[in-house]
Amino acid sequence: MPDSWLTVLSVSWHSAELLRDLFAGMVTLADQPEQLRLLVADNTGGADPALHDLGFPRLDVVPVNVQGQIMSMGHAHGLNTLWPLVRSPFVLIVDPDVAILRPGWDSALRQLFAAREVVAAGAPYPSWKLGKYHDFPSPIFACWRSDALRAFAPDWRPYGRTARRRLLDFALRQTLWLPRALDRYLLRQPRRQPRLGRWGARLVGEVSKDTGWEIAQRARQRGWRAALFEVVRDPAGLSGIAAETAPHYRRLAEEFELYAWDNRPMLTHRNPTLTRLDFNLWTHRNVLLYQNESDRAAKTALWRELAAAVRPVPPDRPPESA
Repeated sequence: MPDSWLTVLSVSWHSAELLRDLFAGMVTLADQPEQLRLLVADNTGGADPALHDLGFPRLDVVPVNVQGQIMSMGHAHGLNTLWPLVRSPFVLIVDPDVAILRPGWDSALRQLFAAREVVAAGAPYPSWKLGKYHDFPSPIFACWRSDALRAFAPDWRPYGRTARRRLLDFALRQTLWLPRALDRYLLRQPRRQPRLGRWGARLVGEVSKDTGWEIAQRARQRGWRAALFEVVRDPAGLSGIAAETAPHYRRLAEEFELYAWDNRPMLTHRNPTLTRLDFNLWTHRNVLLYQNESDRAAKTALWRELAAAVRPVPPDRPPESA
């Protein structure tokens, strides 16, 4: 019998500090924190003692030997290791660099699944991320019915399954880098973004096969549907935002990723939306500002500062500093 309603899966690569913030927000803002089970894949193979000092109830850290796999492949290996440990009716895959912003977020998910005939709910890849899947939630924050996933033995590995497919995807993917070289601002325009995104998808298809792409494909083939959070461009129209936090929400939407559900802020993701042009457009380390290590720490610090400024405190719970 399951001992929790929701199992949270996250993968760590020296991410203890981010996970501390993530889990603190999850537990504090949940209506039923005792119904959450937290599972973390330690992709250092147990070499990160900080993970064992997090101190959250119902948290288990699983050492994972990634066998030299890095980035998305290592992330997928961690998720594939954790999945067989899930016993709850629902499972949530979430990145460490996410901050929950909604009180009662767990109740909101319960109500969503009760009211809609969907197998998944969560944060999709923004439409300016051309070549990715957009009709199912991404591993940023993806809540699934566990029985639906079990129906096809999920595999979170990225990329095509044959060398020929991977080579073709790589070649086509380069055509999608070029608009980003102009700056994502072009693709973030409300009128241009959906049109360019649909045009690019029709032209080359899903060629940036990131974590979970095959799961989304199999669900799509079965006719299953998902409920997707809104990618917020302008938070001015959202409800539940206090006047003093409005400037911080605006910066989160402008510089990072902000998601809403039912017109209320749900979460923010650290991925920056600003870009820069590098000289080599044929590597994975182009265009994206957050992959520039000299800027990453400053961007992370800014994101954490903004997330802390807008994170609400439930009225029936005192602040942590009290």
